[in-house]
Amino acid sequence: MRANKEIGCILAENMTEFSMEVRVMGKQSAMSPEQSFFAVFCIEALADELGTTGDKVYKMLTDKSDILDEYIVPCYGSLHTLGKEYIVSDIIDLMKKRGVLQ
Repeated sequence: MRANKEIGCILAENMTEFSMEVRVMGKQSAMSPEQSFFAVFCIEALADELGTTGDKVYKMLTDKSDILDEYIVPCYGSLHTLGKEYIVSDIIDLMKKRGVLQ
């Protein structure tokens, strides 16, 4: 087991299983490997665009809002088919609407 403090997640791996649990606003939600990799992609792409760290973006998407748990992960099926610029722009617009960004 290894922990990645930058995005606040715990990755558990073994020979036959890969799972990720993310603690969001005091609750845990299991993600598929694809969803977890996509969540990390979104966090890091947002961090690059906003000129900040993945840790700060993760906190904006979890502690200051429910965007990760209620938008990015559930909408993975649609979002992951879109381009990086569109995804980042879409999430930033949502962050502004929810008061996470100005």
